[in-house]
Order: sequence, then structure tokens, then C-alpha cells
Amino acid sequence: MGKQIFVPSMVNDSVTAYHTETGREHWRFFADAPARLASIARNGKVYFVSDDGYLYCLSAVDGNLL
Repeated sequence: MGKQIFVPSMVNDSVTAYHTETGREHWRFFADAPARLASIARNGKVYFVSDDGYLYCLSAVDGNLL
């Protein structure tokens, strides 16, 4: 997580992890509705909410739903 940034998108209903030094995409997770707010990363997990009413918890390493 130290060199990653997690970016929500209202355009394609996703959260994308980027490497902060290279800008390369690590992974992308698609929800069923827009992700409007900033995600929270802690202890190897990424949390975010979307307009579908769910709180998602993803692995920061690979973006898999936990």
C-alpha cells in the first residue's frame, strides 16, 4: 500500500489502484454503481462505498473482494 493510490470513479463505477511513482495501473475493481467518495486504505485492505448502497472491502494487493 505504501506506493499505491486508490482512485474512485463515478464514470465507470470503479476503484483503481495506481503506483504512485510510475502511474501504472495495478488493478481495477468494478462496483454496480458509481464510487463517489475517497477510499480508505488500512492494514492491506481498501474500503469504499458506492451508490449501490454497499461498503466494499478489497485486498490492496490485487483488488479482490474480501
